[in-house]
Amino acid sequence: MTKSLSLKYIALLAFAVILVSSCRKEKSINVANLESLSLTPGVEWAVVQEPYAAFRKGPSYEESVVSQTRRGEVLQVVGKSYVTTGSGRSKSVSMWYKFEEGWLDERSIILYDNRLKAQKASDDLLSK
Repeated sequence: MTKSLSLKYIALLAFAVILVSSCRKEKSINVANLESLSLTPGVEWAVVQEPYAAFRKGPSYEESVVSQTRRGEVLQVVGKSYVTTGSGRSKSVSMWYKFEEGWLDERSIILYDNRLKAQKASDDLLSK
C-alpha cells in the first residue's frame, strides 16, 4: 500500500511541476513606442511604390520639383486634391496627395489607413 501511495505522490508532484512550468507570464504589448498618429482614425499613410518620385510644389507635373523620395518611404498624408487636365475627350482626372515635403501623384504611392499597415507594406516591398 505504501508503494502505491508513494507512486501517486510522485505522479501528483510530476503533474504539478508540469502544470506550473507550462504557465508563463503573458508578454504585454508596449504601445509607448508607437507614434501618437500611428493608429488615429482619419489619418492616412502612404508608401512610395516607385523607385524614385519627385515631390512637386503643387498638385501638377507642371509645378517645380522641391524634393525627392524613394521606394518604401512611409509618409503621412496631410492633404489631397483632384486635378483635371485637358478638355473634351482628352480630359483626365487624377488625385494628388500633399505631404510635408510636397505633392505626389496617386500613381506614385499606395495608401493605408494606419502607419503600422504602411510600415508592414514598406518592409514587404523592400524585401522583394
